Amino acid sequence: LQTWTVMATVPGSGSLASYSLGTGLRQTFPGVEQNSAKSPVSIYPNPTILDKLEIVNAFSEGFTSLVLFTAAGQKVLDQGIVSDQMALDVNHLSKGVYILKMWKEGGESLHFKVSK
Repeated sequence: LQTWTVMATVPGSGSLASYSLGTGLRQTFPGVEQNSAKSPVSIYPNPTILDKLEIVNAFSEGFTSLVLFTAAGQKVLDQGIVSDQMALDVNHLSKGVYILKMWKEGGESLHFKVSK
């Protein structure tokens, strides 16, 4: 198993955070919820197999916007959530680990680790 350490600036605080990345699917990020049975929102396929990432039930759960970040914190996608069945085009993204963050109007958010 090969691992790397990524240093990223935490938005709003200016402090650095360290994340360990491996070549397997056991990568973890502090504060990032994985797509699981306890989440009402489904993200699939993960890792992405084709060039689309499906998002289901986000709109009915009150989520209105989403942002996709690289593991280093760079924003690569920012869009509104307008339906319960969405397909994000991830064709332009390099292989790697991304963080998908969705927000409700009141500020509540949900995070997913996504691999391509």
